[in-house]
Amino acid sequence: MALSEGEIGRYARQLLLPGMGEEGQERLRAARVRVAGGGPAAAPALLYLAAAGVGTIWIDDPDAVAAGDGAGFMFGPAEVGRSRAVAAAEAIRAASGLVQADVLRPGARPTHVLVVAGTSEVSRAVAEEARLLGLPHVVADVDGQGGAVTPGAEERTTPLPRRVAATTRAAAARARGPRGWVRRARSERRAWFRAPPRSGHPAGLHRSPLRPRPRP
Repeated sequence: MALSEGEIGRYARQLLLPGMGEEGQERLRAARVRVAGGGPAAAPALLYLAAAGVGTIWIDDPDAVAAGDGAGFMFGPAEVGRSRAVAAAEAIRAASGLVQADVLRPGARPTHVLVVAGTSEVSRAVAEEARLLGLPHVVADVDGQGGAVTPGAEERTTPLPRRVAATTRAAAARARGPRGWVRRARSERRAWFRAPPRSGHPAGLHRSPLRPRPRP
């Protein structure tokens, strides 16, 4: 669908960028971005996505607004104690009436994922979920001395079966727990030992590649 007059007026400057134009803006409008995290580091990213014209933004953050979240210039003192996701969605809608913003709900089907989580464990879990689903994603890790931005995964041409996608989301949810990554590592190790023998390896001699083999 062609851009409306309001959208052309709002995004007039970026429409002039080489390679952008109305077609590029229409692709931004069609995008559905899941943003994992709603803290101080995620707040600018959320507002920039809205300003760029990303059509749908889903916020995935179960925590409440804390006093220190005001550093992200999206939450005021009155927001302390409220759901981060709900407060962030309201702030995005207030910043731009041309985008849709809401809490990530079951059944949502994002086209891209931005990970700006508060812990590295959650970041790895969400990034792994996006990778298995074939979703383009970017991980932003922030610490006290700076941070790093890591892109990953190319767009998948065929979607995963619904059952596989549900299993992937459940595995990622379990990984959010304090010992989730230990459980996942053990599960992968057990799966490796149950795997059929590789070429050149006799049955029953499945050894971890990290363990030295016994001398003959």
